[in-house]
Amino acid sequence: MKYLVMILSALMLSAPALAQDATSKASVSLKDCKRLVKHKPRADVAYKAGVDVRGKPVVAAHGPGADAGAFKLPDKITIDFGLDLAGKYGISGAGEHTATTSLFPVVYDLGMGGLTVNGKRLTSDDSRAIEKACETILNK
Repeated sequence: MKYLVMILSALMLSAPALAQDATSKASVSLKDCKRLVKHKPRADVAYKAGVDVRGKPVVAAHGPGADAGAFKLPDKITIDFGLDLAGKYGISGAGEHTATTSLFPVVYDLGMGGLTVNGKRLTSDDSRAIEKACETILNK
């Protein structure tokens, strides 16, 4: 969820920059790079079921069938941006009818690890270049 907020904030803050002259430069701090680059754990530190931190076998804390009622995360999280026109303009007594409109859905795909707006992925050559430069800086 924090990635969603960070990406939406970055998009809103970058809109004025898009209108600037092509010769302008942008700078990204080391702190920003650490936020932009997705963490990729080494294979030797990844979780392994049934094995403790020292590689010794362990028994699961729950018995068979304990996962039957476990909470399952959805594949996608959708935020539908819209307007409540009746509330905005003080129209009361709408009854069965509503005065709302849907502007656009923003979907965060947990499997893909990215945002889409109206089905189009929010990535650009610039954002990929910034992420690549940040990875280079952080891997030194």
